[in-house]
Amino acid sequence: MSLPDDILVRIAADFGRDSVNGVVKLLAGYHGPEPQRVCRCILHLSAGSIDKLKHNVAEAAKDYRDIILFAEYDRDDNRLHDFTHGFD
Repeated sequence: MSLPDDILVRIAADFGRDSVNGVVKLLAGYHGPEPQRVCRCILHLSAGSIDKLKHNVAEAAKDYRDIILFAEYDRDDNRLHDFTHGFD
């Protein structure tokens, strides 16, 4: 999986430089639509936790729209983030 620089920088910041390859491999488990946006959403929701990352990748495989909803919108459906082209 080829990821843009902003995602790689976020991985290093959240999980540490030594974990970048491992996190990229876990993110590669997602094979659905909008892979870069969904990866950003997964990282945002995971907040540096490998356990949350694994969970969010599995949830994205079931329905990627849920991951986007939880990462980009609040309870009242107000958009807080737009991870389409990068991190805010």
